[in-house]
Amino acid sequence: MWDFKANRTREKNRRTSLMKWDDLPRTPAGIFDLIEANINAHISWYRRKKRRVQIYALGIRTLSIALFFAGTLAPFLPATTLGYDFKTLGYFLFGISGALMLFDRTFGFTSSWSRLLKAALLLEAKQLEYRLQWSAHRATSGNATNVESAVSLATAQSREIQQIIDVETASWSLTTDKALAGISEASRSRPTN
Repeated sequence: MWDFKANRTREKNRRTSLMKWDDLPRTPAGIFDLIEANINAHISWYRRKKRRVQIYALGIRTLSIALFFAGTLAPFLPATTLGYDFKTLGYFLFGISGALMLFDRTFGFTSSWSRLLKAALLLEAKQLEYRLQWSAHRATSGNATNVESAVSLATAQSREIQQIIDVETASWSLTTDKALAGISEASRSRPTN
């Protein structure tokens, strides 16, 4: 079985371990560029993941709604010369439509789409806030190379970014755990006669 949590942790560790100690910036501008690159990497990751989930979510929802409407119209179709009554087809289409909605709810395509978009938008807002704070820092320090205050600003921003990612990851984990628990419960329950 694929371990999603371990894969996500491996991907995060791979991104953060690419920089060696000697490569860390030693100037305020370098520190700004490092944080900016970090934010951009996270934003693009969330945007990329969101696009794929968005396609699945829209496809599932659109197909489900189309099948629902087809099921609604099926009883009004005239019987064929072969004597087939389309009323039963309507029930079948309703069932498939409901199964698709259950599939979406269980595996969380629509909720993942909105969660990923929310995280990307929060990161973009933090990026803008960081840029404004950096501009204020440069204006108050007279463009001097005050590395200590630049590191302090970058550290605070990194913590806020990580907090957004941690909240999103916890939400994802909770949703996934609930879906798996629901599947497990459904597989254990047996109909009683």
